[in-house]
Amino acid sequence: MHPSPSPPASSRRRLQMPSAADLRRLATPFNLFVAVDLLVIVVSGAILFMVLVKWIRPDGGSKQATDDWIEVSSQVLNAVFTLNALLTAPSRMLNAWRLIAYHALRNRLIRASAAPINPSSETNVRARVRARHLADRLEAVYSPLRLPPLPPAPSNPGATPTKVNADADDDDDVNNDDPTTASTSLDPAVFPLFTWYSIIAFYNLNCHFQWPMAAVMWGWAADYHSRPSYLVYTFLVLSFVCGGIAGIWQAILSGRIAKARKAAKAAGTDPAAAAAASTDARVVIDSEDASTGSAGSAATVVVVVEPVGETAPARVEEARALLRRSGEAVEDPRSSHRLGAVHDTVR
Repeated sequence: MHPSPSPPASSRRRLQMPSAADLRRLATPFNLFVAVDLLVIVVSGAILFMVLVKWIRPDGGSKQATDDWIEVSSQVLNAVFTLNALLTAPSRMLNAWRLIAYHALRNRLIRASAAPINPSSETNVRARVRARHLADRLEAVYSPLRLPPLPPAPSNPGATPTKVNADADDDDDVNNDDPTTASTSLDPAVFPLFTWYSIIAFYNLNCHFQWPMAAVMWGWAADYHSRPSYLVYTFLVLSFVCGGIAGIWQAILSGRIAKARKAAKAAGTDPAAAAAASTDARVVIDSEDASTGSAGSAATVVVVVEPVGETAPARVEEARALLRRSGEAVEDPRSSHRLGAVHDTVR
């Protein structure tokens, strides 16, 4: 008889038990909190369900004992849900503020690019850096979703303003006058601001519907027999539905992104790279005063070079020349771009 072949190495690795080092790595305070939190929810929910269906009959099934068990289990669940809402609400409200701020800054930059003024002014450059910082934070939380990009930065201070529509990209339709829609339509991870507002709003409502439910639960804790149960059920369902819509919506969009990227990889194309290649290199100059670019200036200069497209080398050389005339140069760490752009800082 031939000996049976041994399982492949990949199977042996999958069947291997985690080591003590792996367990220590997983035993972080956050993971322990999540584990305890889920354990309390599962146990309390199971007890509540089994009492309601009479799988558990406290004190022989007496009504008073059954009501007491239901009330205790419900209060435990309410306390855990309220704690979770208290912990997640600040960050979700902060993300809502970040999205509003990004939207406002983006509209300002779009209007500035269409106005008969210098679009590379210090105010607009700082707005661009701030908007990218906000976008990086939001996209890190809701990865792999990405925000609609900012309008292209001028390649030089004398660039001719581009006529754009400040509200064009808020719709799903592509506007030919908006320079941002070219890269948006090529990248499947970019979704309109309406989608971002909707998902973040549902996440926030998931937390905020917990407050009236907690008030009703605790307000009638001493006399729970007279508690208006319809209020509890209403806010509980609303909270769960909002959280479910936000989570499922984000998961569906993430699945679409993964499917599009897989198809692009199989076809030998990269949507993100194609979106980046559709835009020319851009150079942004920022300074502490109006003397940027003047010979012998001691002002601190932040130069963000995004070398994409065929003319990128020329744009990089242009930035180097500007830096040599400007003096000291530093890189702003908040100005990282999201399409694989390279930041070139020359001293």
